[in-house]
Amino acid sequence: MKLKRHLVLAMLVLGIAASCRSPGTDGEVLLADRCFGCHSQAEIAETGRSYAGWTHVVNWMKTYGVELTEEEQERLVDYLVDTYGE
Repeated sequence: MKLKRHLVLAMLVLGIAASCRSPGTDGEVLLADRCFGCHSQAEIAETGRSYAGWTHVVNWMKTYGVELTEEEQERLVDYLVDTYGE
């Protein structure tokens, strides 16, 4: 019985910890939320840009209304470079 109680408590704590992550801070989540509405993953993958290139593209997309904080933009660009870089 104690083991079951400890397992339930551990699952509860892990669930709470997982839900405390800030939404939209992960680069992959940002890409899906902010980019896939207009662009396909294949289209993004084909471009293969450098850090400066992705930064330019993201800044350009912001002129079209994409909303990103500075932190979100850094995470998104880092993710794009790591995943779809030159």
